[in-house]
Amino acid sequence: MSQPSTAKLTPFHDPRVSLRSAHLNGRTYGYIYQPRHTNVPNRGTIILIHGFPDLAFGWRYQIPFLASLGLDVIAPDCMGYGRTDSPAHGLHDFTYRRIADDVAALCAQLNLHTVLLGGHDWGGAITYRIALYHPGLIRALFVVCTPYTPPQPVYVPLAQLVATRVPNFGYQLAFASGAVETHCNTPRAIRQFLANMYGARTPAGQSAFTANKGPDLAKQATITAPPPAVLITPAELDFYVQEYSRNGLRGPLNWYRTQELNY
Repeated sequence: MSQPSTAKLTPFHDPRVSLRSAHLNGRTYGYIYQPRHTNVPNRGTIILIHGFPDLAFGWRYQIPFLASLGLDVIAPDCMGYGRTDSPAHGLHDFTYRRIADDVAALCAQLNLHTVLLGGHDWGGAITYRIALYHPGLIRALFVVCTPYTPPQPVYVPLAQLVATRVPNFGYQLAFASGAVETHCNTPRAIRQFLANMYGARTPAGQSAFTANKGPDLAKQATITAPPPAVLITPAELDFYVQEYSRNGLRGPLNWYRTQELNY
């Protein structure tokens, strides 16, 4: 019997995967599941945790490949994203501790005693905290683009860090300010924001984003061209717009408002 393709997942519907949901600590999560290929050794389960501006679908290249190696693959939409709940009030649902406990609850619900774990961006930060809070659950882990930052004894506000040490994190202040979700509150504006984040240019060929300042919302509003297809195809961007439009940008951007709760 032929094995499923290892080509990247296609948006909207890919027959190799199922879209599942789980009720975890009072909140509902949506996740992608692909079972391991048959006739290969069973290597257990891997959970993949995405970052911003992404979705579980951001692992579209890795999910089929990892399944071909004998792994059952689970990729949740994180809190605030896609098919997962996006609580309208408060920030505690978006903290490292909450998300780490939710992943542990998912493992318990699925009777998974140990798992492999992978994270990118914010998902990397969560991966580290899962290993700290639930060390017996983790067989091994990997993280892409997120250096390890241990819990700190003293809280330092992000604005102070940007002013004194990491000016290139100024975009995080912009994301936390509330301006982005206020201006980008329609599918068209969400499309322009996502296109901007994935490298689309204005009609004048300019970028509408800098690390020090974040998105230039006036320039962003002129974007009509798609981002580079090597990063995200037009169909994939359509899918992202659909998923981000479910609950808007506030939930995903709440992750930039939890520093004091997380330190």
